[in-house]
Amino acid sequence: MAPARSFTEQLAIRSIGKDEFITVHKPLQMGNIRNVAFGGCTIGSAIKAAFETIKPGYHLYSLMGQFLAPTQPDQLIHLTVTHIRDTRTFATRLVRASQSLPNGKPGERTVAQLTLDFHAAEPASMIEVSTPPMAPLGTPYPPPEACPEQSEVLADALRTGLLTERQGKAYKAVFTATSAFFDERDVPESIMKNNMRGYAAANPTPQDHLPMHSRTSADYFRSQEKLLTDADRTAALGYEMDGALAGVALAHAHISMHKGVAAASTLDFALRIFVNDFDPCKWLLRELNVVAAGVGRTYVESRVWDEEKRLVCSMTQQTILRPMPADASKL
Repeated sequence: MAPARSFTEQLAIRSIGKDEFITVHKPLQMGNIRNVAFGGCTIGSAIKAAFETIKPGYHLYSLMGQFLAPTQPDQLIHLTVTHIRDTRTFATRLVRASQSLPNGKPGERTVAQLTLDFHAAEPASMIEVSTPPMAPLGTPYPPPEACPEQSEVLADALRTGLLTERQGKAYKAVFTATSAFFDERDVPESIMKNNMRGYAAANPTPQDHLPMHSRTSADYFRSQEKLLTDADRTAALGYEMDGALAGVALAHAHISMHKGVAAASTLDFALRIFVNDFDPCKWLLRELNVVAAGVGRTYVESRVWDEEKRLVCSMTQQTILRPMPADASKL
């Protein structure tokens, strides 16, 4: 099958039975140096499947899940939806994402499980509060028009020698698949912009004087195509919010994923959406920071604001971060 020509094509699903769906396209490989599909594809597809079973007028406000096995980029994803709750105000769905067993073995294995909660639109709000971005250097982030595109950042890193040609090819393969669907611009003071998401881990950044928990990476993103349905807009948010979180702690600590790291991938995640009328076709500001790290795991958060400075959503993830053993030959 030809590659998807748009984001809505990439996350398209088709029904194969009551409350059962399968993706039309295989998930993208991105954000991982191993042969593993991008988790945002699984999350976005699960959101689309859940919306297929929800009455109009309900909006996703909470999604919690676990990645249970590596999702393979050479297989379609099977999605099974279970109805947990249906009331006049709320609806809850459990989505199991599975793939065929590797090496041609019969059967399937679960690669992710997600619980999605929907809330019917309320007529009014009693209180409205929205926390602002951290902006750790004390000045507001520049507008997206003043920030470089990721292609410019990569070209500049190659021109200045920050990355070798080989590193540049690897960086492009791992991080730029989403550029076919979304415009993305890095905030100049962002740690992950300055050290190329850890590919140039030793490169200094404007935030190195700050303690780890106060450092941030930030960028802007928006969809290149008009997203016409609530399902597609929410799937786009879920897809984008999974990006980069598994590697934030390493990049902020100036540690390369290629040196001394045995495992760095997401275990569980929680997406919470705070507004119903968000528009991923307009610029959204994303800020990422490390909340805690230890006992072989990291806990990181990504928050997003719209052009009206409303906090649109938050994604938290707990990830495995396992160092190489002293005797790496035992792996």
